[in-house]
This record gives sequence, structure tokens and C-alpha cells, in this order.
Amino acid sequence: MAIKASGSSLSFSEIATFWGGSTPHTLDEYHSGESIVFSGAKDEAGNVIPSSGTISFSDFYSTHTVTTGGTTNFTSSGTYTIPLGVSTLTITLYGGGGQGGEGDESGAGGGGGGGSSGAVVQGTLTVSNNIQGNPTAQTIAVTVGSGGDASSSRASGGQTKIVSGGQTTIAGGGGHGGGFNTNGTSYGVASSGSSSLGSNFSGTIYASSTGDASQGGSGDGFSAAGTAGKAVQNDVLSIGSTGGAGGAINPSSDSVQTGKAASGFGAGGGGAASRDRSGAHHWYGGSGSGGYVRIVVAS
Repeated sequence: MAIKASGSSLSFSEIATFWGGSTPHTLDEYHSGESIVFSGAKDEAGNVIPSSGTISFSDFYSTHTVTTGGTTNFTSSGTYTIPLGVSTLTITLYGGGGQGGEGDESGAGGGGGGGSSGAVVQGTLTVSNNIQGNPTAQTIAVTVGSGGDASSSRASGGQTKIVSGGQTTIAGGGGHGGGFNTNGTSYGVASSGSSSLGSNFSGTIYASSTGDASQGGSGDGFSAAGTAGKAVQNDVLSIGSTGGAGGAINPSSDSVQTGKAASGFGAGGGGAASRDRSGAHHWYGGSGSGGYVRIVVAS
């Protein structure tokens, strides 16, 4: 959003729509440095809007040019600098996927369940006072959640979040799948992280797809295959989200029994299998895939 450039008359309603204020309006309330117009705000010629004395409609012409559709993607954490004049951004966040559960053939062991997917959040971030003369460039701090990946245990996916204007919007990470510890005792599916919208963000939260519980033994002793990890519930960007395959019972090989890693973004890893009477006794689930953020200039 921007006030138009010079060349045609400017109305009071255009100034009020951009800056705000309550009716009835007077130009005096739009002096810079007062309650509505921030100190140092400039017109199209680079002149500071008067802070006192005479003020006119021509002081409010602006030349902000916003190119809509400009897109920036994040697969790791970073900072986004909001282009001058931008007033709304369409932002999509994918939380990291959870790791698959472990398989174990000790005691009453069994296979692991696939990990949960991360949540997906999509909506509009509203930016205020993003015009020339603003003394501080506005930025968005972007944190991209990692996929769950513990080399000797299991881990849930990390939350993906943005922080702008002191407000935080979060897409929760997926919980790890259920499975069995190294002593053959079972554990459940971990809860997925919570998601939330900041007050400057309006949008939709697509919840995590819940992973699977531990897989009880069947067939030969307590052998059991793992189950596949979960893809995100709604891949709104069509960027790909595929859960890792579950480990298989046969043939006997660590690479076969181990759960497989997820691919794309926000998906859960596959749960490990357990194979009774094999050389190994314990196997780990596949890693979840990491999160993602896309920021698109809307207006």
C-alpha cells in the first residue's frame, strides 16, 4: 500500500486511509513526530513531513513502488528485510517432521511407528509504517525447524516460526513415532508442537498428521515391521512432503530393519522394524524432513 505519486490531486481520505486517525480529520493531526505520523517520514522528494507549522496535501505524495509476487524461500534460518512500501506479505510455514520410532527385539519388543508431520501455517502478515523516512528497516526473523534426527534415540521435529513487529507466528514440529527402548519397553507417540498466529498475522493452521504407535510383535517371535512416516496434512505449496518408509523384517540387515528418512518438507521419518533372533537387537527410526518458509510480496 502507498499514497500515490504527484500528478493528480490527493484527497483527505487517501491520507487517512494510509496513516489512520479518527474523524473528523484535520491536517494538523498529521504532523510528523506526533501520534499518527512517525518522526522523519518523508514525501516523494525526500522532504520530511513538517513536524509543526504549515502542512499541506502535497507533503504526503509518495513514490513507493511495490512489485507484487516477489518470492523468497527459506530452508534454513535467516532474516528477511521487508522492501520499502510493502504493506502485506503472504507467508507459508512448514514445521519439521518427527523421527520414526525405534524397533527392538529384546523382551516384549517390536517395531516402531512412523513419525508425525509438522504443521503448516499460511496467511497474511500486515506491515505498518513501512514507508520512506522510517529510521529502521523492518525485518522478519525466520527460524526453520529441523527434522527429528537423533542418532541413538528418537527426536521430534522443530518448530518453524517468524517474528515481526514483536509478534510471533509458529508452525509446530511433528512428534516422533512410538516404539521400543533398548530394553524392549515401549513408548508412545510424542505430542506435536503447538502452532499459533501473531496478532499481525491472519491465516489458517493445518494441524500435524499424527504418527503411529509402537508395532507389537507378530509372526516369528516378536518380529514386526515399522510403519511409514506421515506427510503434511496439506501441502499448500505443492513443494513435496513424503513420509519415510518403515523398516522391513526380511532379509536380516541393519539397512533393511532401520526406518527410512522422509523427503521433501515437514514429513515424518519411517519407524524401524524389529527382527527376532537376528545379529542386531535394536534399530532406529528414519529422520524427519526439515521445515520451510516462503514469503511473497502481496501489496
